[in-house]
Amino acid sequence: MIIEVYLALLGNDYDYLCLTIEGEEAIKRFVENNPHSRISQLNDKIFLADKIKALFDNSKKTTRYYRKADLLLPLLEPVQQELGNIILVSPLIATPEKMKKLFQENPMAVLEKVRSTSIAETYKNEDWIPIIFNDFGVRKIGFQHRMRILKSMDCMFTFDPKTMEAFEQSTKLVHVFPNVLFWEDWLGLKQYYGDFKVYNDSFDFAGIQASTNELKEISLPYNDIKSITGGLVSLTITTNKNVEHKFSMSSFRTNGWKLLNFLRKVVAQRRRSK
Repeated sequence: MIIEVYLALLGNDYDYLCLTIEGEEAIKRFVENNPHSRISQLNDKIFLADKIKALFDNSKKTTRYYRKADLLLPLLEPVQQELGNIILVSPLIATPEKMKKLFQENPMAVLEKVRSTSIAETYKNEDWIPIIFNDFGVRKIGFQHRMRILKSMDCMFTFDPKTMEAFEQSTKLVHVFPNVLFWEDWLGLKQYYGDFKVYNDSFDFAGIQASTNELKEISLPYNDIKSITGGLVSLTITTNKNVEHKFSMSSFRTNGWKLLNFLRKVVAQRRRSK
């Protein structure tokens, strides 16, 4: 399957980011679906949807957009030449700091199925987003899940304004429980402390093991939860694949039972809406 829509990290230090559509047919569909969009031609192969706000830095209250050709063309021309096709891009934004840092440290640790642009293939699951980037002078494409791009990299994106509105609502942060204890093994010997974040559509946990500074990250959409049980000692969340995540009930302080009831309620609502 041909990849048509990418997130593109631009510059050797990944300073800028844009959403990119490749190919005449894909661009034609975008124009038909967005009849009021304004398209500017930067050169004979690169076009800009300059009124579309397709990207947002979720760590900031406002996101600045860059549209001037003298900035865009030097960054976009190598990408277009590598793809070998016409492209339509959104206005650029400065890459969110979390995302930029992860890619500067090691893009291979961030992405799945990394390939050169000539042999890259798309995921069948549309929630896995292709990201094109420069790896020491070689342009490559890898994939990352939409929710991790949002929550671990502070980047929200879509070409559809209605989708963006719904996406913003579904990913709204409801509550943060600090210093929550997660047990990775049955004996409770491997312990991680960190923030348990509750969103409208999922929960996240990011914790550190004190003795090793090892990071543990869990991001679980409510649709992937099979059951939630709680007792005096632990709150256990079991996934549809029968993976259990155990948290100390007491580390939620007095809110453990409220959280348990909230999670049970939203998971039940998701099941009824299917």
